[in-house]
Amino acid sequence: MRRGRNYKLVGRRKQLFLETLAVRGNVTAAAEAAGVSRACAYVTRQSDDAFAKAWEEAEEVAADRLEAEAWRRGVEGVEEPVISLGKVVEGANGEPLMIRRYSDTVLLALLRAHRPEKYRERSSVEIDVSDKLWERLEAARQRAIANSDGAALPRVLELHPAAVQTSKGLAPAEHASSTAERQKERSRGTGTVQRIKREMAG
Repeated sequence: MRRGRNYKLVGRRKQLFLETLAVRGNVTAAAEAAGVSRACAYVTRQSDDAFAKAWEEAEEVAADRLEAEAWRRGVEGVEEPVISLGKVVEGANGEPLMIRRYSDTVLLALLRAHRPEKYRERSSVEIDVSDKLWERLEAARQRAIANSDGAALPRVLELHPAAVQTSKGLAPAEHASSTAERQKERSRGTGTVQRIKREMAG
């Protein structure tokens, strides 16, 4: 049918519109089947309460059909021919071999629709652990200051928050200090070995 029609949506045209809308769930397709424009359909819905209600029911029927098809693909599965090297594989009887495939994506969509509280998408919330730990350390330092003269407080509590996180669980200053001490010990050990070798050689 040609576009730009000026027919009114009444009688049989109205029935065709609703039937097509219930089957296809598409207003444009329903309007074309009824021989009217989309604008005419929407204007009629605004002025005709009974038609507007029938429109909603037709959309519900279309949604039910979509859900039934989703159920079939996600739960019951769909048979498809086995393809190998671009060709259909045939059985001993010459008939194509069939395999039943299921859609995990469709199945998950159904679960989210029927059990949203259990299968809804969850968003993760990131927390800066170092900042939180720094706040706790600072609070502990302040309590210690309040309960003493503050002369013997450990300096580690005055480190920057970013110094809390290291791969070995040490603050950078502590880590550097312990590394330097280990290097000194190794140097002393190496010097001792060399001294013994010189004495033996002499």
